[in-house]
Amino acid sequence: MTNKTKIIIIASIAVVVLAVAGWFVYTSLIKKPTADEIPEEAKVTSEEKVRLELTEEEVEKGTTLEEKIAKIEEDRRLALEEGEEIEPIEIDEATVRAVIEDDAMSTTLSPDGNNLYYYDPAKGELYMSDLDGNNQEAITSANFQNVYELEWSPNKDKAVIAFSDNDGQDKEYAIFDLQTQETVEYDKKFQSVTLSPDQSQIAYIYKDEENDISNISVADPYDTGNYQSLYHYSRSDIKLDWIGEKEVAIVVDPKKATGYEERNIQTIVRTDDDSYRTVVGEQYGANSKNGRSPDKSKVIFNQSDVKNPRKLGLYIMDRIGLSAPRYLEIDTLVSKCAWAKDNKTVYCGVPDFWPNNMVMPNDYREENFISTDAFYKIDTETLAIDLIAASDYFGDTFDVDVSDKGSVSSDGKIFYFKNRIDNKTYALNIPQGMIEEKE
Repeated sequence: MTNKTKIIIIASIAVVVLAVAGWFVYTSLIKKPTADEIPEEAKVTSEEKVRLELTEEEVEKGTTLEEKIAKIEEDRRLALEEGEEIEPIEIDEATVRAVIEDDAMSTTLSPDGNNLYYYDPAKGELYMSDLDGNNQEAITSANFQNVYELEWSPNKDKAVIAFSDNDGQDKEYAIFDLQTQETVEYDKKFQSVTLSPDQSQIAYIYKDEENDISNISVADPYDTGNYQSLYHYSRSDIKLDWIGEKEVAIVVDPKKATGYEERNIQTIVRTDDDSYRTVVGEQYGANSKNGRSPDKSKVIFNQSDVKNPRKLGLYIMDRIGLSAPRYLEIDTLVSKCAWAKDNKTVYCGVPDFWPNNMVMPNDYREENFISTDAFYKIDTETLAIDLIAASDYFGDTFDVDVSDKGSVSSDGKIFYFKNRIDNKTYALNIPQGMIEEKE
């Protein structure tokens, strides 16, 4: 063997040794585990990502949120390997953050609670994002225009959409299936269309002015020739709301609620025997739309026995009004509140003051009054009220608007709302102490 051959062999061995050593250093010290290598129980949850923020020190170091999440997940992985328990990410004080910068409409939680669904009027599509607003993705390519209202089905796989090109004076309804991406349009005589809890029927007002017909009816959503007329009703300033398998509630349209006229809180019509009953009649400022608990056993609502009310109290009653309404000892609009999944906790934005020269809810709806809201948690069983954050706590002003029933995260720790001041969607993170009290 020549010296040249020996040198080549030694060099080759050195290269191999260096390669092996380099690979060891890379895999053990430098390489970060991929998502597949992080156990599911070690991953930062969708809810936790909303609570995560960079500290001032991390910002100065240039750390990104993605890097912080990767570090937490790696630490959790190592902890699991050592047999240690993983501590969830919690907060001791309330925080708030914008999650959707665009003017979103009908924001709600996805069926599994891991995403947000919403309609983007500027783009004409339904969107999905993470709970913190990241990874926004269009889930339709339908180019919906002139959407006036959008109501999600109970399991969020369908949406009832009202279209109008004259600010709601004339509306045309359709139902959109998210899975098939198909749209079924309804006759122009169909108004206030809403989908039943099991999605087997729609309830609607059939309004034929030419023939002087105005009935509340139910029908197969895909075969409206198969219908049943339930109840003659002539007013058009109402909405329909399924409150049970065979019960439809007639409630005041929130966009028509008024402090100048007495109205019923709700009239309940049964679909099996056409019977009906009025619940809490003749009240000013009456509004209960979107006030029902997730299991529909309770409803929060506004009412006043005073004409031209300067403010509106928040009340609660059972599903069909068998018991007397109870005042929740707080004054706010039902449109500022959302139920948690436990069916007893309600989170609300509550105005600091009510102008003496205005009538509610008219002046608020017409934006003659911009509310400055504090945040409260209400236990509807004990009537306990807890302040989450005062109106000046975050340094910004919030005029809370809750446009959909599904606005509290599955773990009850995040309250989503739209700020009427900047039209952004925000997430309020509830302090852990309040969650523990709730549980």
